Amino acid sequence: MTGWVDSGADPSEHGRTQRLAFSLFQKVLEIRLAEGNISLWLDGCLRKAREVSGDHVLYLWTNVELMWEEHRLVEVRYTPADRHLEVCVNGRNIQGSDDVVVTDSTFEGFQK
Repeated sequence: MTGWVDSGADPSEHGRTQRLAFSLFQKVLEIRLAEGNISLWLDGCLRKAREVSGDHVLYLWTNVELMWEEHRLVEVRYTPADRHLEVCVNGRNIQGSDDVVVTDSTFEGFQK
C-alpha cells in the first residue's frame, strides 16, 4: 500500500479536521487537512502549508534534524481528486518503517 484513501466527505465542507500524527525517533510530526488547507507540523510548529484547490497533487516536505547531526526528509503528497495521502521518510513509505510510529489518525481508511 502506498498511501491512504479517504472515502469520506471533504473535511473543508463540514468544518472538521483530519489528521495523521506520528513520531520519528524523538520528533513528533502531524499532517492536518482542514478548511481547504493541508499542513505539516513538526513538534507543534507549522513547517509547510498548501491551499487545496483543483485536483493538483499537493507536495509538502520538511527536513528533520535528529541527534548527532542525522537528518530525515519527510515528504507528504496529497491528491484532492481521490483524497489519497502518501507520507514518506527518506523516500520510503512510513507504513512498515521501523523508524516511524503512528500515534493517531483520523484519515478515513487509514489503519494504524
